[in-house]
Amino acid sequence: MKVLSKSLAIVGATVFCALPAYSATTTFDFLENDGVPGLYQQEREYEVDGLGVTISGWTTNESAGGTIGSALIGQDEVGQLTGRGLGVGRAPSFEVDNSQDKFDMLLFDFEDSPVALTSISLGAIRHDSDMTILSYQGDDFDSFSGSFAGSSWEDLLDMGWVANGDYADVSLDGTDINSQQARSRYWLVGAYNGNILGGSLSAGDDFVKVATITVETPLPAAFVLFASGLLLLSRSRRVAARGKKTV
Repeated sequence: MKVLSKSLAIVGATVFCALPAYSATTTFDFLENDGVPGLYQQEREYEVDGLGVTISGWTTNESAGGTIGSALIGQDEVGQLTGRGLGVGRAPSFEVDNSQDKFDMLLFDFEDSPVALTSISLGAIRHDSDMTILSYQGDDFDSFSGSFAGSSWEDLLDMGWVANGDYADVSLDGTDINSQQARSRYWLVGAYNGNILGGSLSAGDDFVKVATITVETPLPAAFVLFASGLLLLSRSRRVAARGKKTV
């Protein structure tokens, strides 16, 4: 009995460590319309396997509501072109770009659950395809209002945002990102912006449309508890069986 109790305690302490923090992988495909008529929307919503995301566009220098200061951020529309993916603004250039000191970013809001963004693929590249990725890591997700209006990109690092990295030559086939495995409800995906990390990639010539993103989500707590119980039961039975053989 002492052997069994000791084994149960050890298994109970280690079982959760043995289970991966993330296991459910979801890919959002933006090559198809989200079901809302029109190329341009203030926000777009997609859902895959019960996981939803709301996408909005943000830029400096100009916005759908009119001209704003070149250093300040304003909201712009999200354009979607079938077979090409998502961009910011309207034609002739609704891409995610950094032309003429205008830095575009797409905000992905996963309302149901914090996720780890793991890869991005592009549907169109013009010139270059360097990108900057950030995640919101503030005290709590409710502390972010969902808007950057009136701020500068440099302000973000003082507003709870963390730069996950600058990525050179993001590809049509997909590029792995976020090696830190950071997770957040909010993610910013944009054209390379040297104002944030002060990087050395070429700027001003990145024009892309985002085709897909892949995220990893935590297992539901009930499933983890159930799986842990099965693992604990299996191991305890093996320990008990070994104990009987030594009697």
